[in-house]
Amino acid sequence: MSTDRVIGFLHDLIGDPLITKKVSAAERTAEAWVTVADESGYVFTEQDLKLVAEELAEHPLPDDFVPELIEVLTAGPRRGDADVDLLSFTSHGIGRLKAVMQQGRYSGYYRPW
Repeated sequence: MSTDRVIGFLHDLIGDPLITKKVSAAERTAEAWVTVADESGYVFTEQDLKLVAEELAEHPLPDDFVPELIEVLTAGPRRGDADVDLLSFTSHGIGRLKAVMQQGRYSGYYRPW
């Protein structure tokens, strides 16, 4: 299922500095995130990303949902290498991702941290 790939991407976004750096440098749009995901070996659509983002946010999101997804997962950017503001994930954001993963719909990907 494509939403499993979104969960895998978000999971690895939190734990893989290379993916974090790529996403942090990309535009804050679903299209840009899907492109980075595709380049990193994850294939899913913008709609798949939105479905998972809505589960993480626990409410419907507008079409331009990536800024709110970032807000749910992070405490904002921190300064990284090459003057890129890296996404800095909060324990609350990681907890929301874990909760969605553990609901069972995404159990095909689930790997505990």
